[in-house]
Amino acid sequence: DEKSAVSALSTNSQDLSSFLRITEIMYAPLDGGAETHEFIELKNTSSSVTLTLSGCYFSAGVDYTFPPGTTLAPNAFYVIAKDAAAFSGWYGFADNGVYSGSLARGERLRLKDAAEADICDVTYDNAWYPTTDGVGYSLVIADVGVKQDKGAANQASAWRPSTNLRGSPKADDPAPTYGNI
Repeated sequence: DEKSAVSALSTNSQDLSSFLRITEIMYAPLDGGAETHEFIELKNTSSSVTLTLSGCYFSAGVDYTFPPGTTLAPNAFYVIAKDAAAFSGWYGFADNGVYSGSLARGERLRLKDAAEADICDVTYDNAWYPTTDGVGYSLVIADVGVKQDKGAANQASAWRPSTNLRGSPKADDPAPTYGNI
């Protein structure tokens, strides 16, 4: 019935807001910033809740809507790429989906759920860490516990350069041993 459908969407919105995070952004890859190697990684940070991503979509930054039936298991990753062939050629495994548009060298990424609720709303800046701007390192979230809602997640201190050259899509980025570069 309608009441249970609204309740399910509301519960899903709360779970998505609590547990879904944008955890990695490769906006200016090593090869001179070729757009074909761009990607965005999301993670379900819950250890017990499977998230329903069906109908979620990016309303700013790139154009991507999660297909019907899409779920994300606890502690699992979901990667969307600019170009599927380029991504699999670079990383040796497939992405979960392909977005249209391109990532800018600093912009807003806004993810909404099927009920139009904001889930993640972050703005990054290429000036934060020079190594993430065409040198081959991605931008990774420093603390997955920080809610991504226009506040703390929009500051350089909420992010850091990836430890690995080319980032670490579909995996937690290893702790840096070099400090921020």
